[in-house]
Amino acid sequence: MRRWPLVVVVALVLGLVGCDHATKGLAAARLAEGPAVVIPGVLELVYAENRDSAFSLLHPAVAEKNRRCLLLVAALLGSAAGLGVLARRWHASGWLEKAALATLLGGALGNLLDRALRGFVVDFIHLTRWPVFNVADVALCCGGALLWIAARRTDAARGPSPPGSGRVSGTPR
Repeated sequence: MRRWPLVVVVALVLGLVGCDHATKGLAAARLAEGPAVVIPGVLELVYAENRDSAFSLLHPAVAEKNRRCLLLVAALLGSAAGLGVLARRWHASGWLEKAALATLLGGALGNLLDRALRGFVVDFIHLTRWPVFNVADVALCCGGALLWIAARRTDAARGPSPPGSGRVSGTPR
């Protein structure tokens, strides 16, 4: 019975990576001819190859030939760190924190595999006035939000700091 949380976490990570790559494959195959409007003026599906970081942050600072290697190393280190945090906190964390870390890991691995196999990340979801993104990006944002909620719940469970304790409210004792 104790293995169920591990099975669920592994299934979540693999499911997210599989969903991400399946949708990217469909985008590459079906959107090559042009965008598909889902909700006019709000949402369209469009094929895009992202050879930079999120929001093209590296574009002005790092030469294009160096970006792929830098992004691969950063994604690999980030994924390894996420896996390390998940393993280290496994017994101390609740189901929400486990789900958050698994969702973050699934999103990171989805984009890491894309960049390693294709040399770029396929993006295809476009909301008006927002950069094009993919399922892995959604997983990263949702995982971050879940982790924030889990941290807030942990702080709330600890309660306020007693006067004169020297402890800042919400920090470990």
